[in-house]
Amino acid sequence: MKKKGLIFTVLFLVLVFSSTSVLALQLPWVSTHGGEVSLMVVGDRGVVLGGEYGVTQNLAFSGRIGGPYSRFGVKVQARPSLSVIGGVSRGQKFYLGFNAARSLNDDFLGIAEAALVTDGSSFSLEYQVGVRYTVNPNWDLRGGVISRDLDFPRLQVGGAYRF
Repeated sequence: MKKKGLIFTVLFLVLVFSSTSVLALQLPWVSTHGGEVSLMVVGDRGVVLGGEYGVTQNLAFSGRIGGPYSRFGVKVQARPSLSVIGGVSRGQKFYLGFNAARSLNDDFLGIAEAALVTDGSSFSLEYQVGVRYTVNPNWDLRGGVISRDLDFPRLQVGGAYRF
């Protein structure tokens, strides 16, 4: 029963986030031969260092290191405000999900991400929701919540440099 509920929740989130405005922490669009580096402090889980580099107009390599949120994968931009993500998460687990964003005003951007994580025999859900404040064209501040396995959401704050 737990797997059915998890699968239903993921499908529901995909439908909601792909058809309406959303909130999120890593941007869904890809910069060709550019990217970003982010540093986030996640509640009692420590520091998470993330990065992304756009190889083509619609494809980027992305990853992050730190605690239970470590992973490496690819991001494919489906629309300007929606991308599909997938790759390897913490060893022999795999993840597949989506990332979306919506402008809240000139300086604030809402961002959201949800991914189904599996090792082949069990499934879990990882999600994050937050906002980004643009300090200048290259620097921003971010904050929000992140959770894995539907645990109590952890507050995350930090910033990013875009190049």
